[in-house]
Amino acid sequence: RELLTPPSAMSAGGRTFMLQVAQARQLITRWVVRNEAAGGGARPMSQSGAGSSSAGQTAHQRFWQWTTKERPAPARFSGAWWKEWGYRCCVFAVTGSSSLIIMRPALRKLLNEPDASLKNGPWTYRLLSVVLLSPVYAAMLCFYGTLAGRHLYFAGMATKIWSRLLPPALSRRMLCTPARLKRQERDALKQAQDKTK
Repeated sequence: RELLTPPSAMSAGGRTFMLQVAQARQLITRWVVRNEAAGGGARPMSQSGAGSSSAGQTAHQRFWQWTTKERPAPARFSGAWWKEWGYRCCVFAVTGSSSLIIMRPALRKLLNEPDASLKNGPWTYRLLSVVLLSPVYAAMLCFYGTLAGRHLYFAGMATKIWSRLLPPALSRRMLCTPARLKRQERDALKQAQDKTK
């Protein structure tokens, strides 16, 4: 309850972020309503997919199928390649901004230091800010990447960040179940192709 601040007491950045979250929620709600009105079988973003029928699937199942599907890499420097990398850069930008907007005020509240900053201190704020930024960023990268429909790519990036913070045995376990299953399928397919060569 203490972390919830009334909009009038928020900073301009906090109000902007909350407005963006509300707008995103409205867009998602409109998309879900539109797809349910269309018969519930429409796939998010793209009509092409894994080839299985979406009849009888819940919206949650269709979302995970869409966000975890393999996306073939476009030819380098083609229009599709630039579009994909532009899309990924937008996800990285939103993640970086929002991780700071969320983490730093929460850390100030936790330490009960309303004037804390990297420049002015205290040292506990500086240390915790540096230590917590990477895990918060990795979690939010996976979250925003999933919402953007690129769960496999961004879950892999988050796992790379965690692998620099944790021992290898733990970092291998950080990959979520859908991404782990897709990776196992992809590795098994590669092994089968290598055996046929």
